[in-house]
Amino acid sequence: MASSALSSALPPAEVDTSTSLPRSVSPAASQTSVFQSLATQLELYMKRTDSALVNSQTALVNSQTALEQSQIVLQQSDVALQQITTSIAALEEKVDAILKTTTAYQADINAKWENLTERLALQVGENPPSKKVRLATSSRTSGNSSSYFSGSLLSTSINTINLPDDNEQIQRNQVAMAARQNEEFYRAAGIGVATDDGQEEGDNVEKDAGNNEHDKPK
Repeated sequence: MASSALSSALPPAEVDTSTSLPRSVSPAASQTSVFQSLATQLELYMKRTDSALVNSQTALVNSQTALEQSQIVLQQSDVALQQITTSIAALEEKVDAILKTTTAYQADINAKWENLTERLALQVGENPPSKKVRLATSSRTSGNSSSYFSGSLLSTSINTINLPDDNEQIQRNQVAMAARQNEEFYRAAGIGVATDDGQEEGDNVEKDAGNNEHDKPK
């Protein structure tokens, strides 16, 4: 009891605050620190957003440029396609004209070739270079004389006609065949074929020289 009374009578001891622990932060200071941190984070976020927006705008501009270039290329392609279509149409017209011209030339060549074949058939026999062909009637129809049908075509040699080298043999064979057919026709019709040596060939002509009854004097 005495000690407690003594202690209560003494003044309270002073506390040394120089070596004591720091006091806790006040609520106002804590809120300020939080706001500053949020502001810093928001600023960083805004910078990143601005950078992304700038990149997006740049990509959009590049896309628009690429689209414009694509449109230009498409227009050029359309022009080139039209030019190609026009060129094809002109080429088709030229081809048609060439075909028509070729057909006309072919028809003209065929007609001339048929005419030439007919003329050569009248001009030559089996030996074209050395033999001239003359058509003779039967001697029985004119007593002791023979009548010959001749003309400018019949006296012209095949050597005067220029034929292509590569087709000359074929043409000669065709002419010889036509001449043989004509000769058979003349024989069947009773018309003889006479050569330059005076002999006549035919079924109705006497072949023995000097023994013809019509050639003997009466």
